[in-house]
Amino acid sequence: MTELKDFRPVIINFQKSLNMRQYKYLLKSLFREDGLNIWGNPIILGPTKVHIYGVDKDFWQQIFLEITDKHIVIIAPKKAIKQIKVYFKKSLEKYLSKNQDTEW
Repeated sequence: MTELKDFRPVIINFQKSLNMRQYKYLLKSLFREDGLNIWGNPIILGPTKVHIYGVDKDFWQQIFLEITDKHIVIIAPKKAIKQIKVYFKKSLEKYLSKNQDTEW
């Protein structure tokens, strides 16, 4: 059984809030096979806040996400967090506009 101590967080802050179009596009990209390829069910907590408890299908690792228009919090196993961080960074550059800077 995996324990909480085996997980590490990564926080990605957006320099400016995503607009609604960008936010919805990002959410859709999470579940596409050519996107971030997450398997799980989003729990909608508000118009710009979603929690996802699922599996990253590229690394087959359990993953917890909080996505808002201001940030993404990734909680993943420490053995895979570096790979997942690199993968998310590449994918976010692909799915967000070029003028949307992120802070890691």
